[in-house]
Amino acid sequence: FFPFLENGKTSSIKNIQSTGFYPIIKTLVEQDSCKAIITHVKSTADSISILFDKEVMSPKVFHIPMGIAAPSWQKVTSEKNREPLSPKFLISNSWHQSPGNFYLRGGLESVKAFAEIKADFPNAELVIRAKLPPDLPEMFHDIIEKCDIRVIDEFLPADEWEALKLSMNFFLIPSARIHIVSMLEAMAYGMILVASDGWAIDEYATDGLDAVLVEGRKKVSHVDSSSGILSEDYSSMYRVDSEIVQQIVTKVTSLILNPKQQDAVRLEARKAIDEKYSIEKFNTRLREILDYV
Repeated sequence: FFPFLENGKTSSIKNIQSTGFYPIIKTLVEQDSCKAIITHVKSTADSISILFDKEVMSPKVFHIPMGIAAPSWQKVTSEKNREPLSPKFLISNSWHQSPGNFYLRGGLESVKAFAEIKADFPNAELVIRAKLPPDLPEMFHDIIEKCDIRVIDEFLPADEWEALKLSMNFFLIPSARIHIVSMLEAMAYGMILVASDGWAIDEYATDGLDAVLVEGRKKVSHVDSSSGILSEDYSSMYRVDSEIVQQIVTKVTSLILNPKQQDAVRLEARKAIDEKYSIEKFNTRLREILDYV
């Protein structure tokens, strides 16, 4: 529905059918010339049948789990930091590098949690691969300086980005909602994914098995089961949620102190990539759908 609706500003929509743009979109997607809608989020596939005529839409809505290319596991393990009490954390932005996305990806809670973790593990390191928002509160600049956090806010060549991902232990993204490439890359590169219960994240990651998921983002983003609308209100992402901070600190500290459990989570995450989220599986399914159409 973009540009009529924007991510993060949909929680006030109660009856989308009464809007002026809805019948236009409905006509476009239900007509015969719209052959297929392909989505990597099952929640989206399910909601489309609620938003529009189910009998018309269900046969042409296809869900394909996202797939990514992954480095060899041998390369990942050979370059991974094996010092359990010297954990390395990574925060990154989306490909578009909009500074404001630092907030939406849980940057505030991530930095606060790292500061607490570093107090107990002085050798811990954090790299922020993002442009910081110009309105970032001063206290966070103080934390960045005090905790010797490295900020990479300019262009990073692909080989250096690759090396950085291979060297990190934890990927912090307690975000408002799913960020699929970032999440799957973390799992593929042997970083423990620290994400949230925001919309659609649990389709790809399971807390305690192949990731660390913290609670508190469902109030920010979820699908309204009656209307099919992805209800989002990002306003709370611009201030620290102390409960999320403490969940990160508790769960990550437990893993730092238990290297065997760290390895188990990493192995399960990589297993998921290889068995369910490979680029080969994605392309095979995409080919089948295009051939069918």
